[in-house]
Amino acid sequence: MIVACDGEHNLHVWDFVTGRRLREISGNRLSNTWLEISPDQTVAATIGEGRGICVIGLPTGRRVAHLDTGGGEVLNIVWTPDGQRVLSACADGEIDVWDIRSGTCESTISGHEGAVTDIRVSCDGKLAISVGEDQILRVWDLRDGSLLASYFTYSPRYKWMFRREAHLTNPRADGRVVLGTSDGHLHFLRLSGSPMATPLATAERPWRVAAGAIFEERGSTLDAPCFEVGEAIPGNYDERVTAVCPWCAVRFEPRISVLECVYATGALDGGLAPSLQLPIDAWDDPRLTDECCHCRRPVQFNPFVVDGSAYWDR
Repeated sequence: MIVACDGEHNLHVWDFVTGRRLREISGNRLSNTWLEISPDQTVAATIGEGRGICVIGLPTGRRVAHLDTGGGEVLNIVWTPDGQRVLSACADGEIDVWDIRSGTCESTISGHEGAVTDIRVSCDGKLAISVGEDQILRVWDLRDGSLLASYFTYSPRYKWMFRREAHLTNPRADGRVVLGTSDGHLHFLRLSGSPMATPLATAERPWRVAAGAIFEERGSTLDAPCFEVGEAIPGNYDERVTAVCPWCAVRFEPRISVLECVYATGALDGGLAPSLQLPIDAWDDPRLTDECCHCRRPVQFNPFVVDGSAYWDR
């Protein structure tokens, strides 16, 4: 599934598999600056034109929540791995933590001098990593908003730039993260000594592109598959339910007890995100604890499965 916002503030939902447009969502006055899809891939959070945050259900097109930022400018948003909260990076240097179920601001984290240009959440959902115009990367404990660590990226060239931005990759379970700054530098960092818990993973049935699919040759190398708009991509949904390990990034099959637990969400209302319907204690089910069969490290699963074949009528 591909979701994009156009210049007229409408959302367009495309089926990546068949190449056809599934839905156009209008009437929400959305900004086209930033959009994030929830971990269960049924809800999108995007910055509204009035500087609030709109949460839209993708299968139905209905607004799930509107997060009122009080007119403050939001530059970036990110979901927590369990799909229950959204963090917003603001131009006033603050980070707001939003509870999607209630639509309220849970807490506000302050500390940056100048705009916060990017924010990420650790794989266990316990830490937030932010960076801003003050050239400082900060690591926050989301449980109480306390500052755990800082990394100063000072560069004389960066200081005098008109547009001072920095951006982050999603942190790995082992704490590795890459920071890129406007002065052209990449900083390869590792978080250590922070209270990292077991990382969250999501079970899914991925689409497998068929062997022999047409590739476009560019120069002497083969690039990604190239298809015309509206053209179906040959392949099929994997019969197996798998997940990508947050530690080693290798795809593996969860144990049977995990699958029994995640498929229990099939009786939920298909028009609303599973992460917003399930009781909070669903994440505490002991059956969701597993380990990667490749690196043998512990993994905690979300209590839902991402199955694109079940979301849309093809």
